[in-house]
Amino acid sequence: MPSASPVAVLDATCLRGAGIDVDVGLDAFLDALGGPTIVRVAGRDPSRRRVLSGTIHGNEPSGARALHRLLREGVVPATDLLLFFGAIDASLVAPRLTHRMKPGRRDLNRCFRGPFDDDNGRVARAALDVLLAEPLEAAVDIHNTTGKNPDFIIAGVVDDARCGLASLFSERYLAWRLQLGTFAEVLDERAVAVTFECGQVGDDAACERAWQGARRFATVDTLPLSAPPAFVYQDPVRVRLQPGTSLCFGDLDSRDNDVVLDRHIDRHNFHVVAAGTRLGTVRAGAAWPLRVDGDDDRQGQDLSHGLFANHDGALVTTVPLVPMMMTTNAAVAQSDCLFYATIPGR
Repeated sequence: MPSASPVAVLDATCLRGAGIDVDVGLDAFLDALGGPTIVRVAGRDPSRRRVLSGTIHGNEPSGARALHRLLREGVVPATDLLLFFGAIDASLVAPRLTHRMKPGRRDLNRCFRGPFDDDNGRVARAALDVLLAEPLEAAVDIHNTTGKNPDFIIAGVVDDARCGLASLFSERYLAWRLQLGTFAEVLDERAVAVTFECGQVGDDAACERAWQGARRFATVDTLPLSAPPAFVYQDPVRVRLQPGTSLCFGDLDSRDNDVVLDRHIDRHNFHVVAAGTRLGTVRAGAAWPLRVDGDDDRQGQDLSHGLFANHDGALVTTVPLVPMMMTTNAAVAQSDCLFYATIPGR
């Protein structure tokens, strides 16, 4: 007998019958869901489907709050709406809403292109089996950032459909060709899909932006087209640590770690950082700590030596950069990346 799917699929009208009360706080609601869940909400036009996702990372609650509020307020969407609550198991690990993924598991938002042979891979595959069987029109995956950032959209290309969808959420648009196996990246092959980074964890304004964007997306009859964003950032590189590199954030002193970065490094997000800017220190005798991955045209090449240098123990930029998603969370930096950056004039 085949095993049960790791993703529950529930109709919004049947939640109470399944013992799930939407008129409770987020913690209690996630407790009742218990694991990855897709909730179907009937819309005015049942021939079309839109997707909203929240909590693909368990430490980024603004998306889940927005999806929960749609259910709690009984919002009737323009089309049938599929709400995906992803890494609920991670969000429930104590202390709650602090774990990107459950300890010992892969980042769920790196699992949607496979392999599908571990716990989160199976969750990703099961979610895709449900969603890709639907006549999808558009999808939005809502995230928080762990560092200080304004809100922005991530999409694969700059075109009328994606810019129109982005206009419901943000005036900043980051276009990249990096292939990381994310939820939106894979759904974008079937429908128009983007990721909305609504702001920093713990910021009430980020939760409000997630809610307002989710409500607009759910209820607008026709998705807008050709709404040029005010700010476009193209083809970022991904800056990460070499495996085994130890890191902390604090005073610029590298005696106990391979790298110590400025504790307020996220102040640089979405600002031009001049060549020669000191980001932190590198311990004497430590191996080169960084790796930089480019877009599809440069996959496999480490670009780090062209962008950064170790000047007598100071880690500095060698070209102007516009960083985004700089984090001050060492666990996130080590498990995912330090930040992304675009290179003006590249």
